[in-house]
Amino acid sequence: MLAGSVLADSDYQLTRQHQIFWNNCSNQAFLFVGRRLYYLQPVKDGSLVSTLILDGFDFRKKGIKTLFWDRDTDRLFLGSQFSGLYVISKKQFRTVIDPSGKLSDNVHYGQVLVNNKEIATAGGVVFSLDSGSMGAVARKMNLIAKSVDWDRYGILKDRRGTICWTSGSTFRAPTA
Repeated sequence: MLAGSVLADSDYQLTRQHQIFWNNCSNQAFLFVGRRLYYLQPVKDGSLVSTLILDGFDFRKKGIKTLFWDRDTDRLFLGSQFSGLYVISKKQFRTVIDPSGKLSDNVHYGQVLVNNKEIATAGGVVFSLDSGSMGAVARKMNLIAKSVDWDRYGILKDRRGTICWTSGSTFRAPTA
Protein backbone atom coordinates (compact mmCIF):
# COMPACT_ATOMS: atom_id res chain seq x y z
CA MET A 1 0.00 0.00 0.00
CA LEU A 2 1.33 3.43 -0.96
CA ALA A 3 0.50 6.54 1.08
CA GLY A 4 1.75 10.11 1.39
CA SER A 5 2.26 13.07 -0.92
CA VAL A 6 2.66 11.09 -4.18
CA LEU A 7 -1.05 10.26 -4.12
CA ALA A 8 -1.84 13.96 -4.74
CA ASP A 9 0.61 14.15 -7.67
CA SER A 10 -1.39 14.63 -10.89
CA ASP A 11 1.31 12.90 -12.97
CA TYR A 12 1.09 9.85 -10.75
CA GLN A 13 -2.71 9.85 -10.84
CA LEU A 14 -3.11 10.47 -14.59
CA THR A 15 -0.24 8.62 -16.23
CA ARG A 16 0.79 6.05 -13.65
CA GLN A 17 4.21 6.31 -15.31
CA HIS A 18 6.89 6.18 -12.67
CA GLN A 19 10.23 4.62 -11.93
CA ILE A 20 11.44 3.06 -8.69
CA PHE A 21 15.02 3.50 -7.50
CA TRP A 22 16.37 1.27 -4.75
CA ASN A 23 19.74 1.80 -3.13
CA ASN A 24 20.51 -1.59 -1.61
CA CYS A 25 23.62 -0.28 0.22
CA SER A 26 21.66 2.29 2.22
CA ASN A 27 18.34 0.43 2.05
CA GLN A 28 16.59 3.48 0.61
CA ALA A 29 13.77 3.44 -1.93
CA PHE A 30 12.64 6.31 -4.14
CA LEU A 31 9.85 6.90 -6.63
CA PHE A 32 10.42 9.13 -9.64
CA VAL A 33 7.23 10.64 -11.12
CA GLY A 34 7.41 13.27 -13.88
CA ARG A 35 10.17 15.61 -12.67
CA ARG A 36 9.59 14.86 -8.98
CA LEU A 37 11.38 12.49 -6.63
CA TYR A 38 9.70 10.92 -3.61
CA TYR A 39 11.38 9.13 -0.74
CA LEU A 40 9.57 5.93 0.24
CA GLN A 41 9.60 5.22 3.96
CA PRO A 42 8.38 1.80 5.13
CA VAL A 43 6.05 1.81 8.13
CA LYS A 44 5.06 -0.95 10.57
CA ASP A 45 1.85 -1.94 8.78
CA GLY A 46 3.89 -2.79 5.66
CA SER A 47 2.88 0.25 3.61
CA LEU A 48 5.19 2.88 2.15
CA VAL A 49 4.79 6.58 2.95
CA SER A 50 5.99 8.90 0.20
CA THR A 51 7.61 12.29 0.83
CA LEU A 52 8.50 14.76 -1.92
CA ILE A 53 12.22 15.56 -1.68
CA LEU A 54 13.04 17.03 -5.11
CA ASP A 55 11.01 18.79 -7.78
CA GLY A 56 12.02 20.01 -11.23
CA PHE A 57 14.96 17.70 -12.01
CA ASP A 58 14.88 15.73 -15.27
CA PHE A 59 16.09 12.27 -14.21
CA ARG A 60 15.66 10.70 -17.63
CA LYS A 61 17.54 13.42 -19.53
CA LYS A 62 20.41 13.36 -16.99
CA GLY A 63 20.61 9.56 -17.08
CA ILE A 64 20.31 9.09 -13.31
CA LYS A 65 20.94 5.48 -12.34
CA THR A 66 21.55 5.57 -8.60
CA LEU A 67 20.57 7.74 -5.62
CA PHE A 68 21.51 8.30 -2.03
CA TRP A 69 19.78 10.75 0.31
CA ASP A 70 21.69 11.91 3.39
CA ARG A 71 18.76 12.78 5.62
CA ASP A 72 20.96 14.43 8.26
CA THR A 73 22.23 17.09 5.85
CA ASP A 74 19.24 16.92 3.48
CA ARG A 75 21.71 16.37 0.64
CA LEU A 76 20.87 14.22 -2.35
CA PHE A 77 23.56 12.38 -4.35
CA LEU A 78 22.53 11.41 -7.87
CA GLY A 79 24.74 9.14 -9.97
CA SER A 80 24.44 9.82 -13.70
CA GLN A 81 25.30 7.48 -16.53
CA PHE A 82 26.35 10.51 -18.63
CA SER A 83 27.42 13.34 -16.31
CA GLY A 84 29.00 11.85 -13.21
CA LEU A 85 27.76 12.79 -9.76
CA TYR A 86 25.20 15.47 -8.96
CA VAL A 87 25.11 16.72 -5.37
CA ILE A 88 21.93 18.62 -4.57
CA SER A 89 21.52 20.64 -1.38
CA LYS A 90 18.55 22.76 -0.42
CA LYS A 91 19.27 26.42 0.00
CA GLN A 92 18.35 27.76 3.38
CA PHE A 93 16.10 30.73 2.75
CA ARG A 94 13.62 32.42 4.99
CA THR A 95 11.41 35.40 4.32
CA VAL A 96 11.31 37.83 7.20
CA ILE A 97 8.95 40.72 7.70
CA ASP A 98 8.57 43.39 10.34
CA PRO A 99 6.26 41.57 12.77
CA SER A 100 4.89 44.83 14.18
CA GLY A 101 4.37 46.46 10.78
CA LYS A 102 5.45 49.76 12.35
CA LEU A 103 9.10 49.97 11.33
CA SER A 104 8.66 49.39 7.62
CA ASP A 105 6.25 48.58 4.83
CA ASN A 106 8.18 45.30 4.26
CA VAL A 107 9.43 46.35 0.82
CA HIS A 108 13.23 46.22 0.88
CA TYR A 109 15.27 46.64 -2.28
CA GLY A 110 18.71 47.07 -0.77
CA GLN A 111 20.05 44.77 1.94
CA VAL A 112 23.44 44.10 3.44
CA LEU A 113 24.67 41.43 5.83
CA VAL A 114 25.58 43.11 9.13
CA ASN A 115 26.97 39.94 10.72
CA ASN A 116 26.14 36.26 10.47
CA LYS A 117 22.80 36.82 12.21
CA GLU A 118 21.51 40.22 11.02
CA ILE A 119 20.54 41.91 7.76
CA ALA A 120 20.22 45.70 7.43
CA THR A 121 18.00 47.29 4.81
CA ALA A 122 18.57 50.56 2.97
CA GLY A 123 15.58 51.94 4.88
CA GLY A 124 17.39 51.48 8.19
CA VAL A 125 15.63 48.36 9.50
CA VAL A 126 17.76 45.51 10.87
CA PHE A 127 16.28 42.00 10.83
CA SER A 128 17.35 38.97 12.83
CA LEU A 129 15.72 35.74 13.97
CA ASP A 130 14.59 35.11 17.51
CA SER A 131 16.56 32.05 18.62
CA GLY A 132 13.63 30.63 20.55
CA SER A 133 10.70 31.03 18.16
CA MET A 134 12.74 31.48 14.94
CA GLY A 135 10.39 34.38 14.18
CA ALA A 136 11.61 37.69 12.78
CA VAL A 137 12.83 40.46 15.02
CA ALA A 138 13.08 43.96 13.57
CA ARG A 139 14.75 47.06 14.98
CA LYS A 140 15.54 50.51 13.64
CA MET A 141 19.08 51.52 12.81
CA ASN A 142 18.38 55.16 13.64
CA LEU A 143 21.48 56.60 12.00
CA ILE A 144 20.32 55.28 8.63
CA ALA A 145 16.55 55.55 9.15
CA LYS A 146 16.58 59.26 9.96
CA SER A 147 18.60 60.21 6.86
CA VAL A 148 16.90 58.04 4.22
CA ASP A 149 14.29 59.74 2.11
CA TRP A 150 13.06 58.09 -1.09
CA ASP A 151 16.04 55.88 -2.00
CA ARG A 152 15.77 52.40 -0.54
CA TYR A 153 18.26 50.78 -2.93
CA GLY A 154 21.66 52.01 -1.80
CA ILE A 155 23.37 50.24 1.06
CA LEU A 156 26.74 48.52 1.23
CA LYS A 157 29.40 47.33 3.62
CA ASP A 158 33.02 48.20 2.89
CA ARG A 159 36.09 46.04 3.54
CA ARG A 160 36.41 47.37 7.08
CA GLY A 161 32.81 46.42 7.85
CA THR A 162 31.45 49.97 7.81
CA ILE A 163 27.89 50.20 6.55
CA CYS A 164 27.27 53.02 4.08
CA TRP A 165 23.92 54.09 2.62
CA THR A 166 22.49 56.59 0.19
CA SER A 167 20.63 59.69 1.13
CA GLY A 168 19.39 61.44 -1.97
CA SER A 169 22.26 61.10 -4.44
CA THR A 170 25.02 60.93 -1.81
CA PHE A 171 26.57 57.94 -0.09
CA ARG A 172 26.81 58.48 3.64
CA ALA A 173 28.80 56.71 6.32
CA PRO A 174 28.75 57.06 10.08
CA THR A 175 31.08 59.72 11.35
CA ALA A 176 33.47 59.03 14.18
